[in-house]
Amino acid sequence: GVYSAERTFNFSVNGSPTWGTSAGVVETSLVGSAVNVSLSTTDPESNTISYSIISGGLPTGVSMSSTGVISGTVNSVEQAGTYAFTVEGNDGHGNIISRAFSIVVVNTPPSLQSASTLDTGYYDEPYSFSLVASDPESQTLSYSLVDTLPTGLSLDGSTGIISGTIDMNIGSGYTFNIDISDGVNTIRETLDIAIANPINALTTESGEALADESSSDLIFY
Repeated sequence: GVYSAERTFNFSVNGSPTWGTSAGVVETSLVGSAVNVSLSTTDPESNTISYSIISGGLPTGVSMSSTGVISGTVNSVEQAGTYAFTVEGNDGHGNIISRAFSIVVVNTPPSLQSASTLDTGYYDEPYSFSLVASDPESQTLSYSLVDTLPTGLSLDGSTGIISGTIDMNIGSGYTFNIDISDGVNTIRETLDIAIANPINALTTESGEALADESSSDLIFY
């Protein structure tokens, strides 16, 4: 006779995981601020996915765990920039997926807090005005002149103090530009200072102060 045999085989195919985190920029962080990103994937068999960086790199102070958590803090303004890297996800059963990401580290420029119109200065009299600027990352700021100051005045590049004795009498406004830098970013500000004749406190015999309206100088009768 003729004999036959039949056997059924079942094959289980391990499905590949898929990314849940979109490619591209996953975090934009200020220098000095914490970075905290969790990459995600979905696995058909709920296998645990192990993550690793296969190309590119993260900024100093930031790292990624095998669970896909990217964390740390960038503390140096010199590290501002874009960091591109590629991450591989492995389900431990032969299925590997990869995706390109990036982190952007931003160093925010300083800003001028004091008014752009300085205190009025008077000819042949001492003058002092302190520029006030701030930096989000608390970096040390420096100040530099783009134009010249009124004759007799100078700018302290470390403190932002404009001081001296004004040696010019133009009787109007004087405009100049300064640069403020945090070591990476520089902003330019236009400032104005009015220069006027000094007002002499002269009085009459009765003790009244009199002024000449045309010159704004007090005069004596």
